[in-house]
Amino acid sequence: MSFRIGAFVTTPSTLVPPLALAFFWVISVQHLYPNIARTRLHAYASLVAAILGGALGAWAYGTWTSPSAADPLHAWLDLRFGSFGGYWGALAAVLVYATLTRHPRLRYTDALAPGILAGGSVARIGCLFTGCCRGIAAFHVFRPWPFYDIAALLVTWGAIRFLQRRDSQLQAPGAAVCMYLLLYGALRFSLEFLRDLPGITGPFTVGHFAAGTQVLVGMILLAGLWGRSSQGGPAE
Repeated sequence: MSFRIGAFVTTPSTLVPPLALAFFWVISVQHLYPNIARTRLHAYASLVAAILGGALGAWAYGTWTSPSAADPLHAWLDLRFGSFGGYWGALAAVLVYATLTRHPRLRYTDALAPGILAGGSVARIGCLFTGCCRGIAAFHVFRPWPFYDIAALLVTWGAIRFLQRRDSQLQAPGAAVCMYLLLYGALRFSLEFLRDLPGITGPFTVGHFAAGTQVLVGMILLAGLWGRSSQGGPAE
């Protein structure tokens, strides 16, 4: 399913990334300004940094984890991108931006978490058109694996919103990004068992190690937040 404009061939999967960025931008701006960012310019600048960091992170992760003879369905313009790298790159970039501009770092990362989850779920739609990211062949009901990742992203987003409304303590700085790291990391770790990828250590794929790393970082952050809360430390 494609159409040609001159020498450029356009498919639905090439139209999805701009749509995903639009979702990320709109939702993140709503969380950033005026509650966290001092000005709208700061909000926009931080999102530009997050997008650049996300693109670099996605490329670095995809290049590092993909074999040299990867399925061409996993490549776009001869570049390989990985979702985990994109999410982490965006968070790292906004963390650096908030540090340099002396904005509350944890609140900035909190503001990005909903946009990452929403944009990530939209971006996964492109995988349904390219046929990449297939599920295990033994059970055909699991073949459309991107549907499951979309569900995990949306469930995590909904869980964060629900939990924060039920418990005001979960609105503290760092709580949203911590829940994102833990919840999505755990769901993604489970879903990797249904993905049609070769294991690098027994049944565990690169995605397992990436998801496990994300859960570990979330646990470290959670321990830090608990320690700061128990000591009555200042909120960022």
